[in-house]
Amino acid sequence: GIGELQVYDKHALQSLRSAALAAGRPHWSSPPPPALVGNYNSSATETSFFTGGFMEDFGRFFLDWYSSALKRHGARILGIARRAIGGRTKIGGKIAGIPWWYNYQSHPAEATAGYYNTDSRDGYGELAEVFAKEGAILDFTCLDLKNGDDREECYFGPETLVMQVVDA
Repeated sequence: GIGELQVYDKHALQSLRSAALAAGRPHWSSPPPPALVGNYNSSATETSFFTGGFMEDFGRFFLDWYSSALKRHGARILGIARRAIGGRTKIGGKIAGIPWWYNYQSHPAEATAGYYNTDSRDGYGELAEVFAKEGAILDFTCLDLKNGDDREECYFGPETLVMQVVDA
């Protein structure tokens, strides 16, 4: 499956509302409904959002807002860790490699995890920048997998994903 958006608690909804108002688009203050984005076990091809809606203005706005929340949180946590440790040692953090649906244009499993890594955005590069700004080492999973290791219908692409992260 593609995973599921984590946007329905009161804090996320308030943040989305604020971002929509700041963008002058109050009608964008609600996340796309589950009927459009699917659930944990959905196929991307079964959803209107991940087959095309992500390329529309609202889709781009929403995915940018959603991934920005992850990047802000990561920067905040890395900053707290860096200040607590001082210069005594390097800090690092792990980014999960999400190879399922990687070879699908919308990268829905990454998108639902907060990585805005569509064909038009380098989500892993953006996360690497967060780590670099905080002087942190980026640790990455997914190195043990190969293209073709999983079912073809989930657009599995771990080797291609690893190369994207190496280039980041």
